[in-house]
This record gives sequence, C-alpha cells and structure tokens, in this order.
Amino acid sequence: MKNSYWILVSKYLAGECTEAELERLNSWIEKSNNNRLLLNNLLKDRELIDKYKKMKSVDVDKAWNNVSTRIVAASKDKAITMKPARNLNYRLRLAVTAGIAASILILTGLFFIYKSSQTVSGLKTVHTSNNTTFVSLPDGSVIYLNRNSTASWPKAFSSEKREVILDGEAFFEVTPDRNRPFLVKAGKARVVVVGTSFSVNENSGKNNVRIFVETGKVKLYHRNEKSKSILIEPGYIGQMKRNTSAIQKNTDKNIIAWKTGIIIFDNTRLSEVLRVLENVYGKEITVKNKEALNWPLSGSFDNQSFESVIRVVAEAHQFKIEQHGDKIVLSGGVPEK
Repeated sequence: MKNSYWILVSKYLAGECTEAELERLNSWIEKSNNNRLLLNNLLKDRELIDKYKKMKSVDVDKAWNNVSTRIVAASKDKAITMKPARNLNYRLRLAVTAGIAASILILTGLFFIYKSSQTVSGLKTVHTSNNTTFVSLPDGSVIYLNRNSTASWPKAFSSEKREVILDGEAFFEVTPDRNRPFLVKAGKARVVVVGTSFSVNENSGKNNVRIFVETGKVKLYHRNEKSKSILIEPGYIGQMKRNTSAIQKNTDKNIIAWKTGIIIFDNTRLSEVLRVLENVYGKEITVKNKEALNWPLSGSFDNQSFESVIRVVAEAHQFKIEQHGDKIVLSGGVPEK
C-alpha cells in the first residue's frame, strides 16, 4: 500500500476524512479484494482499542506501525493458526490506532458472497447474501452488514436527523453529531443513539429486538410508544418482545463474533456452540445424536476458517463430519470424560 493510502486509512479510522477523501477511499476499496481485506482487518483490530486503553497508556504511533506491518504481512501469508484465549492481550496491544468514531451495532443473523447496491425513491439500499460487507454513510458513519441483511438510508441526511432502516444484522460506527440524532428502524423497534457504541439484534418476523451496549447509552422503544423508552447502559442488553421491554446484564462473549472473527467457548453447551458457528460462518449444522447438544466445549478461535473450527469441534467429541454444500452433519461422537 502506498503511504498516501495509509495516511487516508489513518484519517478514516480517526473519523477525520472529508467527503472527497471518503470517495477516494471507497474507490481504492473497490479496486481489490486485498484492499477490502486490509481495511476490514484494521477495523476489527480497532474494536479492541477502548478496552486496551483502559488497561494502560500506549505509544499510538508505534502501535499504528505495528498494526500496518502485521496486516500487510497477513495479506501475503494465508496460513491459518489457532490462538488460545490467553493471547488476546497481545492482539489488544496491536489493535491501537489513531482514533475512534462513535459506533452502534445492529444484529440479526446474517454474511455475503456479493453485495447489491441500488437507489430507490431517494434511498440508498445495500443488501448482502453470503458474506459480510461495510459501507459509508453520507455523514461519514459506517455500517457493517452481516449475512442476508439489508440497510437503507437517504442519499443525503436532513439537517435535523439521520435515519437508517435495517432488516437483519449490522454494526454501526456513528459519527457524533449532537444536532442530528442517529435513529435506527429495526422492525417495530426504534433505537436512538445517546452515547457512543452499541449493537442491535433484530430477528425478522419474530418481533424480537435485542440491543447490546458497549459504551455510552442508547434508547430503545416501540415505534408506537416512544414515551415508554428504556435507557440501556454499557455491559447491558435491552430486549423488546412485542410491546414489552426488559434489561439484563450481558453474558454472551460472542455477541459480535460475526464481525470480529473472535470466538470464545468456555465450557459451552454444544447447542450454543453450533448457534454461534452458524451465525459467524453462515452454515447449517445439525447433530444426529441429540444428547450431544448438552456436551460442553472449551476453546478460542481468532479469524480462522470454518473448516479448521469445525474440525476442532469434531475432534473434541470424536464426531464424523458429513458436508453437503452449506449443510454440515455431525454423526457419532462421545462425551468428554
């Protein structure tokens, strides 16, 4: 990558790009899958910045050089390795970059093979099929779409508000603007940004929306009952089922694993393991021995291929793997002693 593009990416990560620079960055991304991969990996690393900054002060310039060097090397070396959970702090050290924009997460269950983008009735619409993608909004905010998801927004936000319609799962990095609230419409739920980062999980057709807040605060309410909004704070999940809302502490370590690629299982029931893998990799996984769904599994994976992960799961309980396209069947198996 040319130095000029490193500077451009650095400004983008710091939330300092102009409209012209964003267009230039988007053009660069579209030129090559490697360019997209590089930026996606940097964005994944940046998620860990806030967590690490709470631990200790760092040399930002040195950290940025480490990140850029590692990503360039990774693009040349396609080998996949399994990393234990104890190595996550090392990843945190490499993740520090120049700055962070406010962010939101909107989840629902989706990844993509292609991205379709079109403009209909003044709205820009992006749809994913079998993989993930990300797009820039008019205000510099960014949407990461998971598999089988659709996001729509105006070609230009108004002077009073910024509004996005979501069907599926996505992660939003929102550029702060006190004069223009950022509103996400997900099914019958409405999510308003009050602070910085959060996730929303909208299960289409189930009238069920889940919001996880990482930092800052968000408001959740039913579209017909704005006066009954609930305030969700960091570390908590807000859930709306039909017209009822509730808040609870988050215990799901893999709530945004589809985006980060980091998966952690700690004595986790196999039924939950398979649910996470299905969401992250877009595969349908079944087990012939239904008793096995209660068997525990421990391990961590850092951006590994589905093939390597499912082999580890199979070997842990001596399953045989049968694959039919995107459908995986685990047969046989024995519980751990």
